[in-house]
Formats: sequence, C-alpha cells, structure tokens
Amino acid sequence: MDVGQLMGLLFVPVVVVIAIILVRRSRSLREKEYAAWLEKYQASTAQPETDPTVLRTLWTNDLATRDYANREAMYAQSNPELAASAAEGGVSAYAVAQQTRTNTLAVLSFIFSLGGGLLGIVFGHIALSQIKKSGESGRKLAIAGLVIGYGWIGLFLAFLALAYTISSLNGAI
Repeated sequence: MDVGQLMGLLFVPVVVVIAIILVRRSRSLREKEYAAWLEKYQASTAQPETDPTVLRTLWTNDLATRDYANREAMYAQSNPELAASAAEGGVSAYAVAQQTRTNTLAVLSFIFSLGGGLLGIVFGHIALSQIKKSGESGRKLAIAGLVIGYGWIGLFLAFLALAYTISSLNGAI
C-alpha cells in the first residue's frame, strides 16, 4: 500500500470526525442558549411551566418569533417602498416575500452524497431530525441525500465483492 492509498483511507474518517465535532459543538451552543432562555423565562413568570417538552416548545416558538421579527425588520429596512405599500394593506412585506426556509443540512446531505456518500448519510439523518422538530422544508433533499449515499455504499460493497470474486477465481486457475 502506497502513501496515496493510505492518505485516501485516512481522509474519510478524519472528515467524519470533523463533522461529528461540528454537530456536537452546535448542540452544546444550542443547550447553552436554551439554559439562558430558561433562566430568563423562570425569572419573568410567577408560575413558570415545568414540563420539559412544553418548555422546549415555548423556547422554539420564541426563537422563531424573534427570528421572524429580525428578518422582517431587515427586509423593511432594505426595501422601504415595499414595506410602506404593504403596511397600507395591513400585511407585512416580509410575510409576502418570505418563502419556507430550507434546512441547510438537507442541502449539504444532497451535495455530499453526490460526491461519495458517507457525509451525505450523516447530514441526511441529522437534517431529517431537525426538520421534524423545526418544520423547515428540505425533507425530500435529505431523503435524496440518504438514498444516493446508501446507493454509493452499496455500489462500493458490490465492487469489493466483485473484486474478491475475481481475485479468488484467479487464484484457483
């Protein structure tokens, strides 16, 4: 085995480890943000909710509301004429212009699955989980990434089986 093959074999695990580290870091940052929100929520409410599932839903809704308000303000600032005309009709200009947000990991899943498979599978499973929780679009992209990624792995395993069969036939002759 030469150095090039060894580097090729080491590349995939290194990329997977980096992806796992990034996902874990993202989760820890989300948990810190949730803890800060929970502290403010408990301080501001006389009888705070205690059910963890309900608390997570409240936090998610609060994030979505703040995110929407920030995007709406930025859109109105960059498009004052559209914001003014929409305000006359009683509608938000951003609400009219907004499209459903696509999950970033779903797009990455599809892109990486075209190039080899393993990262497409990892990102696809994470994207499906996030889409289920957040309601974002991109489910079809994530599923396509998973199907293509698993297809690449299937082709690779079929190639290995074929190579093994051919090598064992050459040894028998």
